[in-house]
This record gives sequence, structure tokens and C-alpha cells, in this order.
Amino acid sequence: MRRSFLVCCLLVVLGSAGGPAIALEGELSLREAIAHARSFSPTLKAGKLLIAQTEASQRGAEAERWPRLLLSSALSQTGKDTGVAFAQGAWDTKLSLNQRLFDAFLAQDAQQQTALARRRAEAEFEAADLALQYEVARTYFDVLRAQALEAASRVDIQQAKAQLEVAKMRLKGGVSTELDVLQVQALVASAEDRRLQAQATLDAAQLAFATLLGQSGTSIHPDAKAVLLPLEMPPASASSALTQRPELRALDVGRQLQELVVRQRSRAKLPTLEAAGNLGASPYGGASYGVTGTLSWTLLDSGRIGAQVQQAEQDAARAAAILDAGRLSATLDIQRAQAALHAFQGRTQLTQQQLAAANRALQLARMRFERGVGTNLEMIQALTALNQAQSAAIAAKFDGFAAQLKLAQALALPVEALSP
Repeated sequence: MRRSFLVCCLLVVLGSAGGPAIALEGELSLREAIAHARSFSPTLKAGKLLIAQTEASQRGAEAERWPRLLLSSALSQTGKDTGVAFAQGAWDTKLSLNQRLFDAFLAQDAQQQTALARRRAEAEFEAADLALQYEVARTYFDVLRAQALEAASRVDIQQAKAQLEVAKMRLKGGVSTELDVLQVQALVASAEDRRLQAQATLDAAQLAFATLLGQSGTSIHPDAKAVLLPLEMPPASASSALTQRPELRALDVGRQLQELVVRQRSRAKLPTLEAAGNLGASPYGGASYGVTGTLSWTLLDSGRIGAQVQQAEQDAARAAAILDAGRLSATLDIQRAQAALHAFQGRTQLTQQQLAAANRALQLARMRFERGVGTNLEMIQALTALNQAQSAAIAAKFDGFAAQLKLAQALALPVEALSP
């Protein structure tokens, strides 16, 4: 009941935000980005329409259990061939009442079927919404990763160009060689190439991010200070995720639907009884009434019903096997995501240590170089090592965020649980 209420609340939010997309500019928080993506997503709009369709089907199935009252009228024409044109018209009115007394549980099964179809549509809608949240979050941090790498490449270029100026001055002073200048020029060219690659990656990431939010340009950017809260996983989270993951609930409802089909086809051999009453009025015959009862019973079907039941049983067994496979896959996803997150946490600490060591090594190399006891090659090696350490630290940071998001998605947690 609580889950259906949450789905309804989300549908109301999407319905109120279903207007034309608003042009966005500037920085967006992760929560704001997810909200805009939800309001734009065609997939969620289609899911919302599917839920409305199943609700209508459910109301129609419930109405089948009640009697139907029909009113019909017809215009009748009469005439006499007496040599003089003569015709008379009148309305015949008929009132009919139909009620199924026993329908072999068809109406009951139809109600259950539409209720299950609605539950499956709601679960599929939740799964699509959760997938959209994490797609937005991953793209959000992809942009931040690309921005960090592009900014680091600009710093690399500045440092390389500064070293190139020093090398040229030393060449003019006769304390350096042309080879030293060429080596630093190669370092500058390498840094500029990395910046171009980083810029291309950033443009692609920003375009993907804007597309998810229904925007055509790249004037929107994630908040550069965005982080994820630590994911504290209680011991029962792995087991509860098997019941919380919406795609597994959709598979479970699909299994229940197939089991219902088995019962429906098994009941095809049962008789059905229907009663109908009518009351009519005619200007020629006066009032008339009648009551009829209809009993239908399949006595011989040449094995058709048995074959349909067997096919339905096989479909139900297949649906159960698919559900078991989904649960196993979900368990493996959680275990792999846990292991990956632990590995990336250790890697982040290691890359920070390497970055600190590379910064210190560059300071020492610069001091030696300025005192005349260090070489140009030592400076190039120190700058290259620092560039690599910076790239590794950035990659480790955002790979850790990606691993955190992957584990949270495997546990069916909303992104809001990780967003401060």
C-alpha cells in the first residue's frame, strides 16, 4: 500500500511537470538534475500512460461482475395496399436485463489479472525511474570528471610552458643545450594534446548530460562541489534488495500472471450459466416480457483445453525460472559492486599518497634545477610523474563515485539517499 502511494505521488509530480521543457542555465545540483530529467523523460511518460491504461482495464473488469441494463428502440413501418398510399410508423421499445449467475470464475480471474497488470506496470515504472536516476547521476559525475581532467591538463600546459621559458633562457645563457629545449617542447605538445582530448571528452559528456535533461546546448553544468555521501550498507540490505528491486518485483508479478493463466485455462471445462430478462412495449402487440437462461458446457474439445493448460504451465515454469535467474543475477551484482567499492576506496587512498609524493618530487627537482645540480631531464620526469599522478587521483575519485552508485543501484536505493 505504501509503495503504491509513493508511485502515485511520483506520477502526480511528473504529471504536473509534463509541460514543455524549460531552458536551463548555470550549475545544477544532482537532485535538480534528476528532477528535470524526470519531467522530460519520454520513458516515464509512457510508463505513466501504461499505468493509467491498466487502471481503466481494472475498472472495466470490476464492472463485468454487475448486471447490465439495456434500453433499445426501433421504428417499425406498416402499410396496406389498397390503391391509396397509406403507411404508419411506430416505435418499439425494449428493456433488457442480463446477469451472469455463474461464469466459471471468469470475472474474478479478470479482476485479478488486471490488478496484477497494474502492479507490474507500477513496478516497471519504478524500475525505469530508478534507472533514469542513476543514468543522470553517472552522466553528472562524468561531466565533473571531464572538467577535472580538462582543468588539470591546463595546469600541465602552464607548468610545461614555464619550464620551456626557463630552458630557453638557460640556452641563451649558455648553460643549457638545444636538446633540452626540444625535450621541453615535446612535453608542452604532449600536454596540449591531452587538453584537446580532455576537451573533446568534456564536450561529449556535457552533450549527453544536456540530452538527458531535454536541453539542446551545453550551457548547464553540474555543481563542481558535488559529492556523494558514504554508503553504509547494513547486513540485511543484500537480502532486502531482492524484494525491493522493482525489476524483480515486475518479474514476480509476471510469474503470478502466468499462474493465473493456468487457472483460467483449467476452468475452461466448467459450465457457465447466464440469465436474461426483457420487457418490451409495442403499439401493435402491447407489452411483452420474457426470461431466458443459458447453460454452456464444453463436453468434448478434442484435447484443446488440455493442450492450452499444458502450454500455460510451461509458461509459468519459465517465468519462475526467469525470476530465479534474476534474483541470482541481483545477488551477484551486489557482491561484485561491494568488492569493487572496497577496491576503489583503497585505490583512492593510494593515489592521494602518490600525488603527494609526486608534488614533493617536483619541488625537490625544481630546487636542484635552480641550484644547478639538477638536470632538465629530471624536471621533465618530475612534471610527467605529477601529471600522471593527478590523472590517476582524478580517475580514482570518480571511479569511486561510480562504484558507489553501482552498489546503491544494486541495492535499489534512490540516488537521493547518497546526495547531501
